[in-house]
Amino acid sequence: MTQPSNSGDTIDAGFRVVPVRNLGGRPTKYLPEMCDKVRELGELGKSKTQIAASLKITRETLYAWCDIHPEFSDSVKVAEQLSQAWWEEQGQKGMWGGKKFNATAFIFQMKNRFREDYQDRVDTKHTLDVSAAFIDMLKLVSSGQAEDTIPALKSEPA
Repeated sequence: MTQPSNSGDTIDAGFRVVPVRNLGGRPTKYLPEMCDKVRELGELGKSKTQIAASLKITRETLYAWCDIHPEFSDSVKVAEQLSQAWWEEQGQKGMWGGKKFNATAFIFQMKNRFREDYQDRVDTKHTLDVSAAFIDMLKLVSSGQAEDTIPALKSEPA
């Protein structure tokens, strides 16, 4: 069975082929050729925001198209990698090219554009099993020994 779309296609309804009606809303601006443009912009080091602006769409639309069109989503992922490669190339050229290189600005760009690969912070997860300690505390409280064992629970004379 063919999936419905806004393009005037037809669907097999089981008995006969019927034309697909407009499902409402504004027609999409999406064109499959945009995938090539997305990759080209990635090769120039452009961000998703710059790619969206070049396509004359919002970032939200770019993300929506990624959800709807697998080929577009793949192109955006490739563009991100191409963009990172472009920026890394610029960093290598700047460090060894003899030009005045602003390392601070470069580091700032890399950490903010490509957080997954260039973050300083390492997230550490700590866990503590407090169940045994909590059970021991309950035993002390129920036996009436908690005030003798835990100074914070001692009653002070009024």
